[in-house]
Amino acid sequence: MEEILGDHLLSSEIPSGQAPSHKKATKKNKNTPCVDFQEYSFRYFGGVDLFAIEGINQNTVLTLMAEVGTDITKFRSSKAFASWLHICPNEKVTGGKVISHSLKTHFLSF
Repeated sequence: MEEILGDHLLSSEIPSGQAPSHKKATKKNKNTPCVDFQEYSFRYFGGVDLFAIEGINQNTVLTLMAEVGTDITKFRSSKAFASWLHICPNEKVTGGKVISHSLKTHFLSF
């Protein structure tokens, strides 16, 4: 996997740079890749650090690479991107009071 990502990053015009380090204390499970994708994703998405978003892990970044591709500028704003990810709360407000709120239970279509 690391070899494929390295070949892709070398063959395309993706800006190189040092990814910001956001070392989170995360528990690795059996599906977590053995490769640290933080720098790869930083270069793949053109200098955008997706690991800065709370709740984003390596498996999520790999899914985003497959679903979105390299151009995340298709989204008109960060709010639109967060809404597409279903990480924005759906709050029903009336008279300044929140009467209900929920998060979508599904993430992306696989």
